[in-house]
Amino acid sequence: MKTAFPYETLIEDIKFEISSVTVDGARLPLSKLSSSERVVALHQAGIEAWEAATLKVRVAKPASEISRGPWSNVSCIVTIEEDATNTQHSVQLIEQGEHWAGSIDVYQSNHLRRASVAASIVATVDNVPFRLIGVSKDWWVDLKSSIPVRQQDIEIREVDFTEGEPSWLCDFKDTPWIIDTGESPPVVYLNTTAVDGLIETLHLPGSSGADGVLRHLTAGQIAHDAWTAMFLAAINEIGDEDIGEPLMPSGWREAVIRMMLPDVMPGLQLNDALRKLATREKEEVGFNKLQAGVQYAAARRSQIAKKMATAVRAASREENAG
Repeated sequence: MKTAFPYETLIEDIKFEISSVTVDGARLPLSKLSSSERVVALHQAGIEAWEAATLKVRVAKPASEISRGPWSNVSCIVTIEEDATNTQHSVQLIEQGEHWAGSIDVYQSNHLRRASVAASIVATVDNVPFRLIGVSKDWWVDLKSSIPVRQQDIEIREVDFTEGEPSWLCDFKDTPWIIDTGESPPVVYLNTTAVDGLIETLHLPGSSGADGVLRHLTAGQIAHDAWTAMFLAAINEIGDEDIGEPLMPSGWREAVIRMMLPDVMPGLQLNDALRKLATREKEEVGFNKLQAGVQYAAARRSQIAKKMATAVRAASREENAG
């Protein structure tokens, strides 16, 4: 933690983990708990109207540093809080050898979307009890996500490709948009000069009439391109060199793969699908099939078929009316 207190604090990182979760007594699948992302995903947890999720937690005790410091009565507290609901709940953990351990409950009625969970080490310092001397990195409990990944919405930036930043966009000055998957989260760059009225169309209010149909169709096509680019970038990060087994990338790449892969390669288990990806990338025929699957999956995610059908019906109504 940063030394921003008028007394000595711990220097070591506080190692805090959520080892397991139960929802109304039922064990949450491990696929909904990610230690690398430090996220618990509670949406579609198997119980629709659940009341409480219990997080089993553990904190490694920095014993050597504690023994050298000017502290006494050292203990550990875990707190869950959410700003949106102004909710805060804390429990004190029990000392168990080289760790503090315990559990904390997350009540669905107390939270709206995402709550943070962190461990704090407190002690008596200069005869003042419960002073904060160390704090861990946050975990997140996401009530609206079914995939344990840090919330990272795709970013949209409006840029003049002929003049704006980044400068490499000038090579694509006639393109209406570009998806950059090299950033985290990915960025959709909208070209303000390639197509007259593009930006104005995307900012049109309402969803009815010809203008609304055009806006939805354009947004759908951008979304389709974004899903395609993100998936292809994500599978490029699948690793298998060290252990001969596919290694899932982390962050937004993992989320995209998990969301799209069932449509790209239907009927396959996750690891089997990941293995086939490496093979198909080296076989022209296989790659063609993969490409078709990616187009299908991206179309489903962006609902492009529905938007196009709406546009065709709107055009037909206008023609009949004329």
